[in-house]
Amino acid sequence: MGLDIRPKNAKALFDFTFKNITSEELEDWPDEEIKKATNWDVAIREFNKHTNFIFAITFGSPYPVNSFSVGAAEINGNKIHVRLFLFPMNKPRYQYQSIGQIICEFAPNSSSSDLKIWPDFLESNEINEETGKIVLIQMTLRWIDKLMKENPKSICLLKNENEISNLKLPNNPEESSQMFYLDDVAEIVNFIKDKIAAEKKIAILFTDENRGAFIVGSDLFNN
Repeated sequence: MGLDIRPKNAKALFDFTFKNITSEELEDWPDEEIKKATNWDVAIREFNKHTNFIFAITFGSPYPVNSFSVGAAEINGNKIHVRLFLFPMNKPRYQYQSIGQIICEFAPNSSSSDLKIWPDFLESNEINEETGKIVLIQMTLRWIDKLMKENPKSICLLKNENEISNLKLPNNPEESSQMFYLDDVAEIVNFIKDKIAAEKKIAILFTDENRGAFIVGSDLFNN
């Protein structure tokens, strides 16, 4: 069983491993002067000796994590520090979009078992507003995916608007359907749970480049 690391400054709602998220390069970080001043390349070479160990660790996070980027790599005396910035989106561009970091501290030529590794996540009010909306969208998508797996016969994910024609809409469909923005996490999850509790089926259509969800409660399905 692999190592499991939980954050101390936040409740872990989601799990991730580095081998299951993407490594990305940022447009604004690091610059060449920083890399030269911190012995970046040497620190990364030492860090790479431990990636198999680090990337197998399961980390807990208060936010969904979909990608990472090296935020710091420096040698300070006989210690090497590497910080991995964490992001909720798949293709981050700037360091301010980070929601936290994993910090690794170790001595040159040390064994992986001697590494010090700990997470450090931002408080929700410290996250950039644009990034915060992406966090909420990703949280909604994760919760919908979880509910779909738990209730496979109750939830149908529509691929496009044409599939709405397969639904048996009532005379007043607006009474059984509702448009949400995907950052309305609690409202969406509660809406779905209420429909499931009432033994209704649900059809979900994501629209507007995944920024909205059209959710239909189902007496609306054709059998």
